[in-house]
Amino acid sequence: MLRWLVELARPEADERGVRLIGGFTGASLPALVVHRPSLESALLNVFGNAADATGPGGAIEIEARGAPGGDGREGAEIVIRDSGVGIAAHDLPHVFEPFYTTKPPGKGTGLGLSMAQKFVRAHGGTIRIDSELGRGTVVRMWLPLIPPDAAAADCPAPAAAAEQAR
Repeated sequence: MLRWLVELARPEADERGVRLIGGFTGASLPALVVHRPSLESALLNVFGNAADATGPGGAIEIEARGAPGGDGREGAEIVIRDSGVGIAAHDLPHVFEPFYTTKPPGKGTGLGLSMAQKFVRAHGGTIRIDSELGRGTVVRMWLPLIPPDAAAADCPAPAAAAEQAR
């Protein structure tokens, strides 16, 4: 799915003169039990913000890997890094607030990161943004292999659950 999302975002990136770099191998990525359209929407929102912040000649990288969470649960981390303008320190505490935007009027609704955070939290994960003006932004999304509500219900293993969803 990540390769598909990168290819979906590529025409816009090419039009803006921004390189997209994918750093993942399908064989090493764990299967996640998530609502796929919501994950796609969250990632496309982050991609869109990165593209808006990155000028011609810049780059957006996406990496994904298996990674334990802070509580020891197994999961996957998806990292989107851009070489854009960055976010001012005084704006960082507000970026997940609904309707908060650093973009000029008419260029954004301020809902993308709020919706991404809502999705990640609903799946028992975490999302963090590190940024510095003039140095770009890094968005880290961590999602557990099995969401907390599914684990509590003694849900089948991720591969089996994915098969059942088809």
